[in-house]
Amino acid sequence: MSKQTDHLIIAEVRAGNTNAYAKLVTQYQVMIFTLAVRMLNDREEAEEVAQDVFVKAYQKLGHFKGQSKFSTWLYRIAYNACLDRLKVLKRTVRSEILDEVNESDLGEIQNGLSHLLAQERKDMINLALSKLEPEESAIITSFYFEELSLREIAVALNISESNVKVRLHRSRKKLFAILKPVVKTEII
Repeated sequence: MSKQTDHLIIAEVRAGNTNAYAKLVTQYQVMIFTLAVRMLNDREEAEEVAQDVFVKAYQKLGHFKGQSKFSTWLYRIAYNACLDRLKVLKRTVRSEILDEVNESDLGEIQNGLSHLLAQERKDMINLALSKLEPEESAIITSFYFEELSLREIAVALNISESNVKVRLHRSRKKLFAILKPVVKTEII
């Protein structure tokens, strides 16, 4: 959805059409759930956090000023909710990438070997991301998988764009350092 479409739906909700909020939930539920799974590394916890995020966003919709995209505002709520949940769990949780290939896609794949190689790459990236801190993994995920801009990430995390660049750079270096031995082993 576009920023303008989101704002029209928000105006509808504020005008009393609470059913319109379901459109926003439908639009952004995958993004929020994916972030939660990557940060919490637990599907059940992620489902719970995602539900809480949409309830909280609905309750705080009156505070949404519209200066940023709704998705950025929602992402920030989700990110903070995940950090809060991590604190509650009192454990370091690693993130993971959801498997992007579903059963219907498998039927379309002509070359089984290509699929296996792609899956191995995903598994390597999964493993590497799981070794990063949740915040590092979230920044990489936001930029590369959710395709958020540096500005959107900065707004969501309440930090400067230059700080996002620095954190993204450091996280990429850590990810590379984790992947380097694995890739060398695979080449040999």
